[in-house]
Amino acid sequence: MVYEQDGPEPMIAWGEDGDGRVPDGDQPERALDRWATPDLHPDQVLAGEAAAAGAGEPMGPIRFITLHWTGAPPDATFPSYHFNIRGNGVCVGTLPVVTKGSHTWGRNSGNVGITLCAPGPGRVRRVQLETAAKTIAELAIDHHLDLAAKVEMPRRRTVGDQLLPAPGIVMVPVLTDHAFWAKADGYYPTRWDIDELLVPVKAKALWYLAALREGRHQFEHTRRG
Repeated sequence: MVYEQDGPEPMIAWGEDGDGRVPDGDQPERALDRWATPDLHPDQVLAGEAAAAGAGEPMGPIRFITLHWTGAPPDATFPSYHFNIRGNGVCVGTLPVVTKGSHTWGRNSGNVGITLCAPGPGRVRRVQLETAAKTIAELAIDHHLDLAAKVEMPRRRTVGDQLLPAPGIVMVPVLTDHAFWAKADGYYPTRWDIDELLVPVKAKALWYLAALREGRHQFEHTRRG
């Protein structure tokens, strides 16, 4: 799915279900089979709260945006993330972007966490994806991020309940999801959100980025007041 950035505003849409959800049938079967139970939302973080190490410290220069879902009800928000996108599409800022979150195991420095408030992939709504895409575009302008770029990072590997330095580097997309980090660091599929949903969200974020720069849309989510 590719959107033209200079045409009419594209819509993120799946199926014809009446309540606006991404239908379960449009998600790969393997993904649904892997879905963790709802009690594994990221406030109960991976590996005995290892992801929370350093949470609340200064963020440092922002280099990444990582997407998640909560594995919780659509109105539940968590301060592990910087932005929570509720089921009705409302963006709730729960942590200042100058503060490090606890959303990605060992990878929170310079990393803005955005989460879709939903119990699983088949319960993410189209309006949430639209809001996430625009929030990403606003952050890209605010922090001079190239959403098509990759950044070199030291490689790490999972050994038991520890994330340890490993030889080599990994090229990390500026805009990515928890599934990428889990694969890179060796704990996939224990964490794999948001996986296939990243592709349409990124495409729409690039469209919003052009629209914001050209004045066809205004900031809504990162510049308030």
